[in-house]
Amino acid sequence: ANAMYVDEGVGHILDWIERRGLTEEFFVVWTSDHGDMNGDHNLWRKGYPYEASSNVAMLMKMPGQTKGRVSDAIVENRDVAVTIYDLLGALDCVRGKDPLINGESLLGILQGKEKHVRTTLDLEHSKIYDNLIHWNALVGYQNGALYKYIFHAYTGEEQLFDLHADPYETHDLAQKDHWKNELEQWRDKMVHRWREEGRDGHWITPSGSPAIRKESLTFGPNYPCLKWESVLEE
Repeated sequence: ANAMYVDEGVGHILDWIERRGLTEEFFVVWTSDHGDMNGDHNLWRKGYPYEASSNVAMLMKMPGQTKGRVSDAIVENRDVAVTIYDLLGALDCVRGKDPLINGESLLGILQGKEKHVRTTLDLEHSKIYDNLIHWNALVGYQNGALYKYIFHAYTGEEQLFDLHADPYETHDLAQKDHWKNELEQWRDKMVHRWREEGRDGHWITPSGSPAIRKESLTFGPNYPCLKWESVLEE
């Protein structure tokens, strides 16, 4: 019922635009900041690494567009503003002024000129509500398949899912011996990314594995927000 209600509401907006002859002027985006487990995996609320919580709709309608297409590109909310700036021809100017802009433009995908803007995407959530919502994940393509690797920071448990073959994440490949190599590869991908970002020993063990973290630990290029301070000083 909720999905039908939202879908009907979007339809009202698109009808309003069409009735006023403005379809050539409007760029429409429909997305959300998170989903909700709603009982999947016997879990509720947001904040989990599983698809019901972390994989939300991203629909975009170009001005004048009449036919749609489905893309399997890995995208995220940070791409929305960048795409709008690119559509307006202002992206280079904005990138030169705003040090916090770090998404990717999806304009090439929308125009059918590109298929992907990234091969992997990292996800993470520091501890909140309970110890289960304390994890890091990496989603990406490998040999044509789309995988999700999850590291549960509080317990050290690992999970690996083939999202094309198992979209509801019911078959944990990390528990199967013959997927050991793939599990190691995705673990190494995450650690490599962390090292590139400059994360220290709180994140990575001496042996090169993700470290168990019992307490919240925040890290990001924009936290604390020092970049804008340097811009303002200039």
